[in-house]
Amino acid sequence: VKVDEHLLRMAQASDGYWYAYIGDSTNVLAAHNDNIDGSTNNLEFGYAVGTGASQRVGTAGMTSADFSSAATSYHTSNIVAGAPTLSLVDDGGNEVTDGLDVGQIGIDQAKWPVIQTFDFTIETFEIKLEQPGQDEIVVLTHDNDDIDDYASIVLDRNAATNGASVHATITDQALNLDPTTEDVVMFNVTTGSEGVSFKHNADSGSGGTYVAFNNSFDDNGKLIINYDTNGSGTDVLTDGTSLDDLTADKYLIFWETAENSGVFVNTDDDDASNLTVNTSALRGTTATFDYNDSAQSFVVAHDFGTIDMDAGSVGDEWNSGEEMTIVLYDQDLNLNTGSDEDLSVENETLVPSIQIGTPLSLSAEATVKDASTTTTITDKDSNVSGNNPTAFSKIGYVDATTLTSGTTLTIDTKITYTEWNTLVDKGGFEFINYHLTSLTSDVDSLTIGDGSDVDKYATAAGTNDADLTAQDFEPLTLTGTAGTAGTIVVTFTTEDIIVTDSTTPFYVDFFTFSGSVNDALYRVELEETGDNTAEFAGSAEYVMLNQLNVDQQSTYEAINPTQDDIDMVVHLDMTDEDSIRVNYLDLGADGVSTQIADQEEAPTHSGSADLDLDSYKIADTVVVTIEDQDLNTDSELIDVYLTSSTDDLVGDGSGDHVADITFDDTVWTGLFETGFNLVETGIDSGIFVGSFQVPETYNSSIPATGTDIEVNYNDFRDGSG
Repeated sequence: VKVDEHLLRMAQASDGYWYAYIGDSTNVLAAHNDNIDGSTNNLEFGYAVGTGASQRVGTAGMTSADFSSAATSYHTSNIVAGAPTLSLVDDGGNEVTDGLDVGQIGIDQAKWPVIQTFDFTIETFEIKLEQPGQDEIVVLTHDNDDIDDYASIVLDRNAATNGASVHATITDQALNLDPTTEDVVMFNVTTGSEGVSFKHNADSGSGGTYVAFNNSFDDNGKLIINYDTNGSGTDVLTDGTSLDDLTADKYLIFWETAENSGVFVNTDDDDASNLTVNTSALRGTTATFDYNDSAQSFVVAHDFGTIDMDAGSVGDEWNSGEEMTIVLYDQDLNLNTGSDEDLSVENETLVPSIQIGTPLSLSAEATVKDASTTTTITDKDSNVSGNNPTAFSKIGYVDATTLTSGTTLTIDTKITYTEWNTLVDKGGFEFINYHLTSLTSDVDSLTIGDGSDVDKYATAAGTNDADLTAQDFEPLTLTGTAGTAGTIVVTFTTEDIIVTDSTTPFYVDFFTFSGSVNDALYRVELEETGDNTAEFAGSAEYVMLNQLNVDQQSTYEAINPTQDDIDMVVHLDMTDEDSIRVNYLDLGADGVSTQIADQEEAPTHSGSADLDLDSYKIADTVVVTIEDQDLNTDSELIDVYLTSSTDDLVGDGSGDHVADITFDDTVWTGLFETGFNLVETGIDSGIFVGSFQVPETYNSSIPATGTDIEVNYNDFRDGSG
């Protein structure tokens, strides 16, 4: 192989291929600075051996003659990091005493790779493989003068809200020094000192010595960032950290996206950027990015959001047991264009909510207390004055760094005794719904009262039960009566310490349910549908109460009040102004937080019962069909209503029943023995079918011939509610 008629020495690697690394003699020496260890500029090309066109920059102790020195002191040319392992040959010596065996051209593996340099001032040159027949030739051009014509910077977007990540992509082959691996560079963006330092195979973080180098740069090689272009006094951008850039400073690490690509990003493998929009940045102010004399602005801006309960996801009407899709579109929530994001209480993001009735939640000035320190909640929404839980979702925030470790967590909800007594007097099933995962990892027990150990009003039904967790929805056991003045305090005992590392979200709610009462608050933790979509989706499903489930505590225990697919209870016809409404507090483009909402009706239905024929004879099969969407309590399962052995009614055996079969208006007491049940025809059809054979006699000995057979359906709530 020759480079413009100069011999090029190739080395065979263990993969069978032959390799050589070449560079321009002038530029390589300038970059290396002709120093043995390259410490002055973080570049290590190894020792210079030989002169002129045959000069090699490689390892210590090597000669220009044969590369075969057995010197015991050397530096590897680690600018080439991805060189393959050589195919070694036994040198006949003792490997323990004389070093490694050598490659086929006499180079110790420890001294490999070797960089061979040539004079490329002629700009265009040939690399030629001489072989029998026609030679193979590759023509290359070495041109430093115009390389900046191909250098540029692109931002993932030119406007975003506070707290958003800023991803920058720099394309510049002048930064691509090593074609065998992904290069790492460090840009100094300090005003007046901009430049780049080569951090080959950099350790995590931006520590170490920064030494700017010039690789025949023109306008490229300098990333110029004006953090406050408008002189507002508040920087638009802040220097953050990522997995590979652990220091928040003006030295920004950029990583090559692939070996030999020449494309560099400030984004790590976890899609985190080391630049973010300042949470305090002023709306409408700008920062400026400039690379290769091509400047662009980045604006702090907010976006108007929209929220939609997608009626099309359930068909013509939203029925019991059907999942309705909820979609929130808002660029302000798309904080990181490199990943899909979740809206959750734990992530300290605002979440949409659905409130039915008048549940009790955290009130203004609520407090959190450990063994000795009391901390007042703060407000997530800066547009609302006072220490209030966030509007609609009723989430409180507390500076956990003010709390100390302990096994007791006391939350004064500031819910009044009067409000509590009103909730209890409704006579429903009472529940507590709480979220404390940012404050503790476990809960052993809880007591609801005025904060003392003597006077308590309720405990969780699962108190001292291993089922209690740091986020839970539990039925309450009433143990006392509140007075007429004061506030409701919840005392949690925990096994572990209180987390004290950041401002943390939490909530405490009280619900109650019955056939006539429905007070609950649901938080919908939507999930982004993909990277950079700004579309966040989830769903809501409800179960309609009927005569069988209305008085069962298990009905209400089955709801999921906080997740991406919430399950709710509907107790009556919710149409018109009573429709189910999802609310969200949107920070709009005008800089003001405003409620946005959408609603859909959850109607009750008039049921129907039918027999398949008008007349039957003994031993005929009778097919019974009952149709009522209110009986479809689960859209993922086939609902079944069983005949009770206790009273031969389709029901729970307590007298509450869905349907019965009569002969001449007398209930047939042999229905259970026939195996009659009402089975839904599909997972969400709301159509239920059962069958039985006409008996010769009913109720022991009464002849069935000549009687009227009826199916009677008890419609818990008809279409009017």
